Amino acid sequence: MPHIGNFPPEASDFLHNELSGIGPTDHHTPPGLSPLSIHPSAFMPKSDTYDWESHEYYLKNRTTLESQKFHAPVILPGGVTISKFTLYGYRTAAPSTLSLLLLRHDRAGGGFTMGTIGAGWSDGYGSAYTDEISYPTIDNVNYSYVLILSINPDASVDDAQFTGAKIDFS
Repeated sequence: MPHIGNFPPEASDFLHNELSGIGPTDHHTPPGLSPLSIHPSAFMPKSDTYDWESHEYYLKNRTTLESQKFHAPVILPGGVTISKFTLYGYRTAAPSTLSLLLLRHDRAGGGFTMGTIGAGWSDGYGSAYTDEISYPTIDNVNYSYVLILSINPDASVDDAQFTGAKIDFS
């Protein structure tokens, strides 16, 4: 069987079975699946009028000092439990903000916040995480999941840059 992505064979087989509906019922996480790393380029702007730029290693506002929001899908195997998610970024001014929200979205248009993170550093590169996750078990039958990023620089667009996210699960 062909392998999916660059996962080890046992993880690729697990994903194939999960995605085709013939997966195991115990929903264990095979080696090589956790954590899920999310690159800045996975995030889409909330509005097509946003002024932003994405590079190999960061996402930031291009010229505007206004707050902008970005969304990225979270795709995890059903039945796994999220234990922590982490925000990575670059921040050089205390008034600037970087925040990340994990949202569970139902098919009727409702959303539920599973957890939030705010960047608490202002001295360059850093990270912040939360392990306080509401409804941490992934239910792909009834919900989809998304990360919502907010970037709000202070006096310069370089004050706040997003460099990635990570979701730990088992």
